[in-house]
Amino acid sequence: MPESQSPFRALPAGLLAFLAVGSVFFSLWSPVPSPDGWMHLALGRELFARGFSMLHQDTFSYLPARNPWVSNEWLTYAVLYGLREGLGPWSLPALKYLLGLGTALFLFLAAGRRGAGAASRFLVLILASHFFTLVFPMVKAQDFTWFFFAMTLWALERNRDERAPWGLVGFAPVFALWANFHAGFVSGLGTVFLYALARAAGRKNPLPQLALLAAGAVFALANPYGHGLYLAVVRHTALPPLFLEWRSLLSAFPHPAYLRYGVLYLLLAAIAAALGRDRLRAEPGAWLVLGVTFLLGVRHIRHLPFFVLAVAVYVPAWIERAFFLARDGQGF
Repeated sequence: MPESQSPFRALPAGLLAFLAVGSVFFSLWSPVPSPDGWMHLALGRELFARGFSMLHQDTFSYLPARNPWVSNEWLTYAVLYGLREGLGPWSLPALKYLLGLGTALFLFLAAGRRGAGAASRFLVLILASHFFTLVFPMVKAQDFTWFFFAMTLWALERNRDERAPWGLVGFAPVFALWANFHAGFVSGLGTVFLYALARAAGRKNPLPQLALLAAGAVFALANPYGHGLYLAVVRHTALPPLFLEWRSLLSAFPHPAYLRYGVLYLLLAAIAAALGRDRLRAEPGAWLVLGVTFLLGVRHIRHLPFFVLAVAVYVPAWIERAFFLARDGQGF
């Protein structure tokens, strides 16, 4: 809706923007490095020293790795090590802040494409930013997935109702880059499929989304392993939950490190369900993405952020709608 009609227009937008950016900044600050970060740097060093032959043999795993090894994060290793050696250690936290703020920006823009005013977007972003401590503990491969996932939601929303929806296909090359940073590119392809499914269910033309899905899947083959990357992703999903982050939300809920995230996660789910319960027919795409990402988070703690990022895109407009319905005495 126009900014002048927003129910939160009386709130100082500048103050809300300051609080939202400050909340994201504070959540991104983490004095404890992730062990994955040191592994990324070590692999990046080997990559520069030995060339691409290193990408097929894991020399650091405690347990024997599959041979040949599929390193779906090789570009992350190269970028992190190159930055540290070229610019110094400060460049790594700087990259984390760029990715975190970039993720927040794309969420903000995507929510705006759905008609939400700036104030409601800032309010939801403040709430969602509490997960950025979990999302960006130290710059590592999956940070790129959160950034590209937010970008994908923005691209889908930007082209959802435009007169030239085929421009969406121009987003496909992003998947070539994403597939070399992290295997989470499949989440982007899955989201595109959900949008296509929602359009088909609503008797709208899903061909632009399906074209992006096909083109993105082809562009993702531009990696050192070709279709072997897809096979590695499939094998990875069958691995047992050896680490806490790969356990279900319910099994890890009592753990102190995840208790507050679990409580906030369920709270966000309850808010989204209450505000959007009558929007299933009108906005099936939003409900599909929220539902699938919620189940992913319940299944694996590692995937909690997908749902939170989706909430930041879809819920702001629902908050404003609920306000107007309540003001007009219709309830919500």
